[in-house]
Amino acid sequence: MISGAYIISEETKEELTKFKKATNSVSTTNAIIYSIDKDTLEIKRDQPRVFKSLKAVAKKLGNVPRYIVVAYPLTLSSGLKPVRYVFLYYNPPCKAEINVPYADAKESMHKVSGTGRILDIQSPEGLKDVPILLGGNEREDWKKKDGDKDKDEDKDEDEDEDEEEDDSEWDDLE
Repeated sequence: MISGAYIISEETKEELTKFKKATNSVSTTNAIIYSIDKDTLEIKRDQPRVFKSLKAVAKKLGNVPRYIVVAYPLTLSSGLKPVRYVFLYYNPPCKAEINVPYADAKESMHKVSGTGRILDIQSPEGLKDVPILLGGNEREDWKKKDGDKDKDEDKDEDEDEDEEEDDSEWDDLE
C-alpha cells in the first residue's frame, strides 16, 4: 500500500494484524514502535521487540517522530478490563524535513494499524497521560521510590531483556 510516496508493506500489515490478535486479552501493556526508512520510504518496525510498558517505550524515543501502536489494558471504575488499541503519533519538536514525512503518512498508518484512536504525543513524558486519555483513572507513575533505586534499575534492565519479541506465539494465529 502506498500513501503518497510512503510504503506500508504486506509484512507490516500482517504484523499489525498478528499483534492485535495476540494482545486482545493481555494484562500488561504491549507496544511496537514504527519509523519511516528515509532511503526506501517504507514504514517499518523501529525496534525488533514488543515493549511491555510505556516507560520502556519512552526510554527508546529520541528527537525524531515515531508511530507507536499500543495495546493498553485498563481497569475501569465499573470493574471492566478492556484492552484499548491506540495509535500514538510521537511528534517531538524537530526540523520540518524530518517531521513532514511522518505527518503525511500518519492517517494511512493509523488506518492500517486498526486502532481506534490517534493520540499526539510531543515528549516521552507525554506517555504517562495515555491511561487517562483512554478512560483510565490516573496517569502512570514512573518515579522511583527512595531506597529502590538500584532495584528499579536492575528491573528495567531485566525488562529490556524480557521484551525481546518472540514471534513464535504469533505463528499460531494465522
